[in-house]
Amino acid sequence: MTEKRTGNTIEVIGLGGELDVTQKQALTARLSGAGNAEITIVDLSAVTYIDSAALTVFIEHLKEAQRSSRDLRFIVARAQPIHRIFEVTGLTRLFKLYENQEQAKRG
Repeated sequence: MTEKRTGNTIEVIGLGGELDVTQKQALTARLSGAGNAEITIVDLSAVTYIDSAALTVFIEHLKEAQRSSRDLRFIVARAQPIHRIFEVTGLTRLFKLYENQEQAKRG
């Protein structure tokens, strides 16, 4: 889903299920598909499991977005079990995490 809002192109990528090493290539392709969107929102609300391979893909895409002056945001509600992974790894300080799509769009 892509939408145009006040001059910013926003791409929302919804992911679900288990994001592990077996999904790494597909995840990379999916994130790369955001193209030149100024803001990419990765919706993880339907994700039940995440491992270090998926987190590495997210870090790589964050670096790429920063080099291109684009914004990468994630939807990971505090009540989700995977939120704990972001806390333990310290990624809550690196990634922009939001509770829902409305908040993520507002930034």
